[in-house]
Amino acid sequence: MIFSAAATFLALSVAAIAAPISPAQTVALHHRAEYDGIEICGVQGRENGLDKKCLLNPLQFYIENGQFKSSTKAGPKIDETAQCDHSLELQVLARSLENYGACRALNAIVSAAGLTGNGGSEFKKTVMLPLLQAINDQSNAVWLPQSVNSVKGAVVKSALGNGGDTDASPATLANVKTYFADPRIHTKTVALAAQLDTLTGQMLTAAAAAGNRALDANTKLGSGRGASAKKTAQERIAAAVTTWQDAFTAHHDGVASEWQIVMDHVAAHP
Repeated sequence: MIFSAAATFLALSVAAIAAPISPAQTVALHHRAEYDGIEICGVQGRENGLDKKCLLNPLQFYIENGQFKSSTKAGPKIDETAQCDHSLELQVLARSLENYGACRALNAIVSAAGLTGNGGSEFKKTVMLPLLQAINDQSNAVWLPQSVNSVKGAVVKSALGNGGDTDASPATLANVKTYFADPRIHTKTVALAAQLDTLTGQMLTAAAAAGNRALDANTKLGSGRGASAKKTAQERIAAAVTTWQDAFTAHHDGVASEWQIVMDHVAAHP
C-alpha cells in the first residue's frame, strides 16, 4: 500500500521530534538497520548485524577448561560457541510494553491518526527508533557462550511466568547466575531498564504530537463533519497517552519492574 500524504507527514514529524538524533542520522539508521527476532508492538526488535556491536564491547564471557570466565578485551569472540546476547533481553521489553498498555496506546494513536497497512507499520518503526536503539546499543550486546545464553533465555521466561524452569545442568545454571550477578552486567541492565521506561513515555508523547499534526494536515477534516471527526480523533489520541501515563505513575509497572523480577528470580535460584 502506498503512503498517503498524511502518513508521510506523520512519519517525518515523528522522526523530527521523537529521536534524540538529527533527521539525517534517523534516515541513515532507518535504512541501515533492519530488525529481526522478537516483535515489540509489532515491530521486529533485534538489529540485524548485532554481532558488530559485540565486537566493539570491551566485555565478553567464555568457557575455558570448564570454567566460566570474562574478558575486558574487545574484538572477536574468545569462545567459538558464543552468541551476541542482549544482556537485558528483548522479551522483557516486548512483554512490558504489551502487558502494561504501551502497545495498546501506540496502536490507538495509529488508528486515530487514520494510518493503516504500511502507513501504520512504518509509523511504529519510526517512532520506536529510540527504544530500539537503546536496547540494541553496544553496551547491551555481549558475547556469551551458547550453552549459557540459551539457558539464560529460559530462566528469564521462567521468571516472567512464560514457561517452566529449565532442566539445565547445575553448572550451567550457576554460570547464568554468575553472569547476572556480575556488577558490570547488573549495573548496566538496571540503568537501561529505567531508561527504556522513560523512552516509552517519550515515544507515546511524540507519537501523539505527530498524530495530531497529521490530523491538521488532513484537508478532509477542515469543517463540518470533518471538524467533528478531527476533534474525536484528537481526544482518542490524548486519552491513549493519558491512560498509559496514569497507570505508570500509579504503579510504576514497566521494564524496570519486570527486570527486577528477573533479577530476584535469578538471585533466589539454587
